[in-house]
Amino acid sequence: MVSKQQQTQIDKLMRLRQTAMATIYAQAAREMSMVASQEALSGLAKTGYTVASAQGITDKIVSDYTRNILNGGTDCIERVLALQPNGMYKATTRQTFVPWLADMSVRDTSNIITLIGDAEKAGVHPRQIAKELEGYFEGTRHNAMTAARTEASKIRNDARSASFEESGVQYVEYVTAGDELVRPEHAMRNGKIYEHRSAPMLGEFQCRCLLVPADYKVNRKGAKVTESEAEYLTKDQAGMVSA
Repeated sequence: MVSKQQQTQIDKLMRLRQTAMATIYAQAAREMSMVASQEALSGLAKTGYTVASAQGITDKIVSDYTRNILNGGTDCIERVLALQPNGMYKATTRQTFVPWLADMSVRDTSNIITLIGDAEKAGVHPRQIAKELEGYFEGTRHNAMTAARTEASKIRNDARSASFEESGVQYVEYVTAGDELVRPEHAMRNGKIYEHRSAPMLGEFQCRCLLVPADYKVNRKGAKVTESEAEYLTKDQAGMVSA
């Protein structure tokens, strides 16, 4: 068994690791938000919109993001499926706080304690235990990188959305990656136009979809505006959760 002193050391290490990861994510959030908002504003802004506008957007996003990440997670977008009387599933999205960073620390702590305890029971030399721990952290690195990609996408989407509001964009078009990995309801939304304030929320795990300005299509070409993000799926479609 792992001693109480060892467990205390592991818990301290995991807390430090969580804080370090949170700091890295917050720093990256500032860079990504600034780039995304500048890109959006440069294509939309009229005279008077400057880098200061992008900076203001970035400050707000980073402030909210940092507060959440230091609490061990972020506000994430998740898929919501509701079974309908006709057997179809109504697919929508919602925002919820997910303590994924804190969960990662708790899970790693438990796994490390188990690894050390089992190794000591088997009489494994401390140096070999250290090597096994190195391998464990290398494995968790992949999970951290996957989380980072999802977070990067979320921050860029938040920055673009705030930039649209800053520039007065009223309508947006939903655009997917256009391949076989796109989620069924996302594919159904592809090309549809929504009011910006009621458009589908972006940022589901590994989602690659975008919202692009569509005021011209609505105001000049009379494009149809979809009122609800809800799409209706079969049971098989509801089970597909790719990208």
